[in-house]
Amino acid sequence: MQNQDKTKTVFISCALVVLTLILYWPVRSHDFVNYDDPDYVTENPVVQRGLTEQGVLWAFRSGQSFNWHPVAWISHMLDCQIFGMNPGGHHFTSVLFHALNTLLLFLLLRRMTQAIWKSALVAALFAWHPLHVESVAWICERKDVLSTFFGLLTLWFYLRYVETKNSLAPTKNGRAQFHFRCSMFYVFALIAFAIGLMAKPMLVTLPFVLLLLDEWPLRRMSVANAGKTQKQKPGKTMPFPQLILEKAPFFLLAAAASVVTFLVQRNAGAVAQTDLFPVTERFGNAAVSYIRYLEKTFWPVSLSVFYPYLGWATWQIVGAFFLLMAMSVVVILFRREKPFLLVGWFWFLGTLVPVIGLVQVGTQAMADRYTYIPLIGIFILLVWGWASFIKKPSTTQKSACAVVVGAILMACLFATHFQLQHWRNSETLFSRANAVTKSNLVARVMLGNALLKNGKFDEARIQYEAALELRPDFPEVYFNLGNLFFEQKQWDEAMAYYTLTLQKNPEHVNAHVNLAIVLGIKNDFADAISHYKAALKIEPDDPVTLRYLATDLTTMGKYEEAAGCLKQALALQPGDAEARQALQKLEEMKISSKN
Repeated sequence: MQNQDKTKTVFISCALVVLTLILYWPVRSHDFVNYDDPDYVTENPVVQRGLTEQGVLWAFRSGQSFNWHPVAWISHMLDCQIFGMNPGGHHFTSVLFHALNTLLLFLLLRRMTQAIWKSALVAALFAWHPLHVESVAWICERKDVLSTFFGLLTLWFYLRYVETKNSLAPTKNGRAQFHFRCSMFYVFALIAFAIGLMAKPMLVTLPFVLLLLDEWPLRRMSVANAGKTQKQKPGKTMPFPQLILEKAPFFLLAAAASVVTFLVQRNAGAVAQTDLFPVTERFGNAAVSYIRYLEKTFWPVSLSVFYPYLGWATWQIVGAFFLLMAMSVVVILFRREKPFLLVGWFWFLGTLVPVIGLVQVGTQAMADRYTYIPLIGIFILLVWGWASFIKKPSTTQKSACAVVVGAILMACLFATHFQLQHWRNSETLFSRANAVTKSNLVARVMLGNALLKNGKFDEARIQYEAALELRPDFPEVYFNLGNLFFEQKQWDEAMAYYTLTLQKNPEHVNAHVNLAIVLGIKNDFADAISHYKAALKIEPDDPVTLRYLATDLTTMGKYEEAAGCLKQALALQPGDAEARQALQKLEEMKISSKN
């Protein structure tokens, strides 16, 4: 029987990995998108240099993109080292991690519960649910699949630690080896957890997941094992306070990651102020978002890369709170008979807490990518809950269950395949977002940018003007309109919109630089130089701006000042061939002028 189970496990493992790779294989022909991918890869010179000592140091020091996630940065650097700027290679890495996560989840549940087919079904739902497309198909969301990989490794090592601790008492001669193995798995779990936190700090709730697993299926809680059906060997259970104490190092790591993340996000200005999103509104949106995530789990349609923050009616908020409380009460009441309901439900509720919006980062109301780990809890609840109602199924019932499960998985496969098509490029992605959401400022702007890049000027202008109707004071839209006219060489219109941008936001660096370029084209070098210098006051270490400034200074005959700018640019970016050639040419001009 054991050999038969091993054969099934190997077959299911291979099937899950192969089918997941086949399902996501089309993303290898997808492009980078213009939303966040530039920060992470396409416009990040540090990442594009590949894996370097300076890059690794930068990864651990940087708070770019409003987060501290050095492992994610290093992952992108490795991709650039191996694949260069070929997006297919970057996509393949994410798909590979998703397939590995699917395999790890199956093997973890299989080992903890001894239930092969139920574990396989949870893993298949995780692998093929369309809500997870965003985490896999979006290159900048590598942090999702990467942190989950190390999170599942943490659970695996924790399981091995528990198994070792719960094994029969060691002999006198083997006691040292027994304690070493036990401590080894515990340390491995801590290391995997620390790496996972450095990939994405959303893993801060993982210590609570460990406690849930102690409840079921590990059955380590003394209170949980008080029922008649629980027959555990002495030493396998522990009082709840001891279980908490056992996980103290995990809680300390989570607390440290939470503090670092909050400070980085606050210093970067990503944490929304209470006047923009009041606390009461955040709690209301959080409650409704939980229900919306559940709705999209069962009916995954109208998925969008960005969901705008919308106001909710009082009855919707109250109804959402009532449903959440009612479900929580039900799973608690069935805790002894069906502990998997409690574990699955609170896995879902708990792992969403860091991103549910109580501490609002950005302007999105919710995001599909946030469900990557939390939905595992819902899948456990559904699969084990359904199986518990059919204790001794007849042949007819087994056949009916197989048909239903097959239909559900096929629906997931088709829905995911359909959703993947929207991720081909920026234009398809944000066209879809505009089609399925209302008042979506971000989608309008990003679609306009994609259309502008593709030379569709009239269509881009329509999107920018629609964005201004939603938010007339948004500087970025005026800047993008300036870029639109710049591309068409309509210099006066471009200048007007860059000037409007600076009126809305005087510290918009790119508006200063682009306005300076236009002024230079119109031979107004004095004003151009003033805007270059204004940009450098805001970002003094930008070698490109320094090079542009040097060009205009040279035109005005200010050779010494121009040479100083070029030397500063080369100090910042020694490999800048254009700056080096400009400096050499400038030195020749200075020599010829003396002669």
